[in-house]
Amino acid sequence: MPRGRTKPSLREGKPDAASTSTGSSAIAASDSRASPGFDPTSSWLIPSRIELLERDSDLFVLAYTNVPPHPRVEVAPELLDAFVRLESAPDEAILAFARRWGPLWLCKDHDYLLGHDPECETFRYFEDVSEEELERADQPGEREKFHYARAWFEEALAGWGTVSAEMRATLRIARRLHDGILADDRDWDGLGFLRHVLLRLIVPGLNEPLAATEDHTDVGELEERSGLRLEDMKALVRLEFEDNPLPEERPPNGPEHFVDEVFWEAYYRLCEAIGRHQMRGSLEFQRKVLGEVLNQWLTLAGVRPRLEWGGRNPQMHLGGDGLIGALAVQLFFACAQTGGLALCASCGTPFLPAGRRRRKDLNAYCSDCGLKAALRDAAARYRQTQKYRATNTKWRERRTRDAKR
Repeated sequence: MPRGRTKPSLREGKPDAASTSTGSSAIAASDSRASPGFDPTSSWLIPSRIELLERDSDLFVLAYTNVPPHPRVEVAPELLDAFVRLESAPDEAILAFARRWGPLWLCKDHDYLLGHDPECETFRYFEDVSEEELERADQPGEREKFHYARAWFEEALAGWGTVSAEMRATLRIARRLHDGILADDRDWDGLGFLRHVLLRLIVPGLNEPLAATEDHTDVGELEERSGLRLEDMKALVRLEFEDNPLPEERPPNGPEHFVDEVFWEAYYRLCEAIGRHQMRGSLEFQRKVLGEVLNQWLTLAGVRPRLEWGGRNPQMHLGGDGLIGALAVQLFFACAQTGGLALCASCGTPFLPAGRRRRKDLNAYCSDCGLKAALRDAAARYRQTQKYRATNTKWRERRTRDAKR
C-alpha cells in the first residue's frame, strides 16, 4: 500500500447529547436477589409543540420547539410495533406518533439518525430576541436567572420512513434466521449501514486508533477472495464520481497525511463484495452480520448501561437518547427473541437467556456457570431453611449419643 494513503474514518461516532435530545430513555431493572435483569420501564422528555410544515412542493418536515413545558412520556410494549408501521403511513400518522412519543432528532444533511456521523447536526434556528426581553433579562433580579434562547428544530418525514423501514427489515431478517432460513437480499439491501457492518467483520480493527496500513488485510488477499481487481474498482469509482471527483493525489504543499479517497473507496468495495459473497450461502455468517447490525442500532441510538444505587439494592439501566433509544432496545430484545437481559447469579455476567421467557423469581445462570452453580446455590439456600436446621440438629444429637456409647 503506497505511502500517504491515510485511512478515512467510518464516521460512526456519537454527537454531543446536548445537541441531540431532550432526554434519555432507559430500560431499567431492579436488582432483586432472585433474578437481576432489565425490565421494560423507560421515560424521556418530548417537546410540547410539534407541527407539520411544507417546505417545498414535495418536502414535508416536523418542526418542534424547545419552549417549556417538556412532557415526560413512558415507553409502552407496543412502541416498536407502532413505529415500524410508519414506513408507508400518511404524514398525519407520523405527526400523531411524534406528538405522542417525541422526535427522532435527525440530522439536517442526511435525514438520518445523528449517531451515524459525529459531524452531523440537527436543523435548528433561533427566534429573534426582542428589545423588551433583553431589557428584562438585564434587570438586577433577572441577571442571575437562566434565560434560554427559543429555538425551532426540523426533521424531514422522509427520514422517519427510512428508519422505520430499516427497523422493519431488521425484524424480518431476525425472524428468518431464527427459523433457520437465509434472509431475503432485499431486506439486507434495505439497511443503509450494512457496508460498515461488513467492513467490521471482513477487516476487524480497520477503524481502531492504533491501526496502521500494515495492520490491514493486504490488497492481494482481498482481490483473491473477492475475484475482483482493485484497479478495475478504482476505475469504476472515478467514473461514478466524475461530476464530483474524489481526491486521489496530494496537491502541492498539501497535508502530510493525505487521504487517497479513490483508493479507500475501492478498498472498501472489495471488502463489501467479500462479505456479500459469504452471506449468500452461510446461515452462520448471516447471523454474525445480524449481531453486528443490532450492535450498530445500539450505537446509533446511543444505548449504554447505567448503574444507580439510590436504595437498598443497585438498579441497572439500559437506555439511550429519547425515542430512538427506547426503540433500539426493544428492537434488540425482539430480534434476540428474549424477554430481556439477565445477570448470572453466580458470576454476575450479563447474558441473553435462551428458550422461553424466564421466571423472575428464579436465579439465572450463564452457560459457563450452569447447573453446577445452580446446585451449589440451591444447597446453600437449603442450609438456611428451618427444615435443614431441624434435621441437622437431630443428626448432631444422634451423633453425640452414638459417640458416648
